[in-house]
Amino acid sequence: MVVSASSVVDAPAAEVFEQIADPAHQPAWDGNDNLATAEAGQRVRAVGEVFTTVLTKDGAERENHVVEFEEGRLIAWCPSEVGGTPPGHLWRWELRPLEDGRTEVTHTYDWTRLQDERRLARARRTTTERLMASIEGLARVCARSAPPPAEHDTTDWTVVLDAGCAECGYRLHDPVLTAERLQAAAPRWAEVLARPGAARRPRERVWSPLEYASHASDLVAVLGERVTAMLEQDDPVLSDYDGEAEAVRQEFWRNDPDEVARQIADRTGATVAVLGRVTGADWERTGRRGDGRAFTITTLCRYLLHDVEHHLHDVGG
Repeated sequence: MVVSASSVVDAPAAEVFEQIADPAHQPAWDGNDNLATAEAGQRVRAVGEVFTTVLTKDGAERENHVVEFEEGRLIAWCPSEVGGTPPGHLWRWELRPLEDGRTEVTHTYDWTRLQDERRLARARRTTTERLMASIEGLARVCARSAPPPAEHDTTDWTVVLDAGCAECGYRLHDPVLTAERLQAAAPRWAEVLARPGAARRPRERVWSPLEYASHASDLVAVLGERVTAMLEQDDPVLSDYDGEAEAVRQEFWRNDPDEVARQIADRTGATVAVLGRVTGADWERTGRRGDGRAFTITTLCRYLLHDVEHHLHDVGG
């Protein structure tokens, strides 16, 4: 069985190849969720070399026997247990420089000769989508320029404070339940981020699930910061947050999906702790956005929770 994926990476072939041929770089872009670490100083330069990696699942070491190599163009290896014989599967990377300075990258997993019954189930799970996720990881690491900004959203989403949202199904909720719903959303975002291709945009000017998740992470933090200000000050002017501008400034497209999932969990915990301080009449304490729009803690919770849940709807989470 041979599985393959191809895409164009916006970087020179030499730069892309360096990321692949130096095993120390591989865990940063591995889309198969297989590599934990690899020691520095193992840069591959010839057929017959062996490099070692550590797996995520059980911390086991693997030796990788290089069987094909052409500097800047081709590298392939067969993994094995330390000191063992390769069981028959192969990973291959082929690079073709393009005239515009970009690189066509083809990633192949060949398990035609794999006979080890223990490994067949995992081999079957190595799909084109997982291979593409590794190419996309490479693209993020090698990215030379930002993708175009997302389409500008002109909707005034404070409308949900009157009637909820027909698009995603949000209905005005008891603000006391905000913490519970944020906690329920965090693992849903983690599932979205674990999908192969989470960094891929569905259309050029529409955010990828990774970018939406990074934005949602910011929204969870913003809620905690604003509620803190409203608890500690009388009718404060709340710090502005421009999500589209922050996506560009923070380069959401470069983010690591696993790190964003951890960040959402951490920020959710911090904001839930802040919401735990809100009691009784506190729910009606006020604050004002930079444009003058007034919120209570109740309406702010509804407004920002809707954002977090609506974006889960956007990505099918």
